[in-house]
Amino acid sequence: DLPYAVRRHRVLAPARPAGPWDPMVTDADAPAAGAGPEPKRSSSWMRLHFSGTMSTRFAAASKREFLVMIWFTADTHFGHANIIQHCHRPFANVEEMDQTLIANINARVKPGDTLYHLGDFAFRGAKPAFYRDQIRCRRLILILGNHDPQTAAGYPKPEFAAHFSEVHPLLRIKVAVNGSTQIIILCHYAMRVWDRAHYGTWHLFGHSHGSLPDDPCARSWDVGVDRNAFQPLSLDEISTIMNRKQFQPVDHHRPESPSEL
Repeated sequence: DLPYAVRRHRVLAPARPAGPWDPMVTDADAPAAGAGPEPKRSSSWMRLHFSGTMSTRFAAASKREFLVMIWFTADTHFGHANIIQHCHRPFANVEEMDQTLIANINARVKPGDTLYHLGDFAFRGAKPAFYRDQIRCRRLILILGNHDPQTAAGYPKPEFAAHFSEVHPLLRIKVAVNGSTQIIILCHYAMRVWDRAHYGTWHLFGHSHGSLPDDPCARSWDVGVDRNAFQPLSLDEISTIMNRKQFQPVDHHRPESPSEL
């Protein structure tokens, strides 16, 4: 299980006025101009479980429930001017690219949501704090990419990791999709096989900047910005993509029932 588990529990928060970019702002708040429409917050919303004194304080206050969406993105490469040419990004300069990517994140991801960033947050030499401070989502979990500062052993450098809620080389999460448990394997790099793929698990990755052809027989998807209109994808959107796929194993494993996960 995750060290900070995402579980299907209700969060009881004290009633208070909802300001701009507040986690309790209603769905009537429209995305910024130019960003894609915000997906409907449906059954694949997650409820975060807070433990200890925080949950006690919430329960004692006026009770108001708020729901949390899960989002995925990768390969923002903040501060990397040459990525515009390398990946044919439609921006005049790196400042326009950075501003657009940050605006697209803030238009879709609310401050109380959870955003998984699957690596290559900012380019080498860029200041990650400068970009992290502009992203209003408070819970940003990073999966290490090859351009993220790390040790020779593949662990994040502490001064870099401090800017994120969690940092992992590889991560397996459990989420609720349409009332069922779904396991997702998160890695910066695309895998051909992964943990329990034949039981119906999904795999999300980045790194390839949309250049890796999609496999309609694999429950995997490139969540990088180059593949997805330079904006994050919601869990619902990932579910829609996976539902279009027809899994076919590439090794000796045969498809099994997801109920055995």
